[in-house]
Amino acid sequence: MYICNRCKKEFSEYSSLSKHTSRLHKIDSITFYVEYNLDNKWPTCKCGCGSKLKWSYQLKGFREFVAGHQSRIHSNFSNNPKAIKNSIKTRRIRFASGEITTWNKGLTKETDNRVKNNGIESAKS
Repeated sequence: MYICNRCKKEFSEYSSLSKHTSRLHKIDSITFYVEYNLDNKWPTCKCGCGSKLKWSYQLKGFREFVAGHQSRIHSNFSNNPKAIKNSIKTRRIRFASGEITTWNKGLTKETDNRVKNNGIESAKS
């Protein structure tokens, strides 16, 4: 037996209760699910940021992470000192060969406002 928390009406099926709360009490199905099944405690991101998770119709449940937050937990760089060392080595080789350059190479505060603003901000600190 399923009972509506708002009007105490009884239903034989969960889906009937869900439809009832949607139509009569104007509560969307996801909010109803949180209220009824999760004791009104909206699930939050596993990374610890406290952001509310979105419902995934594909998973038929809540996601584990907010978009982009999984890398805060599962990242090759954050847990692997060898990967960080190799990345630094590769970047140095690419800079030396000229394959990549710094974003401000050849720019001055007279020719580019970003360089000018960086100088102003660094003088403040």
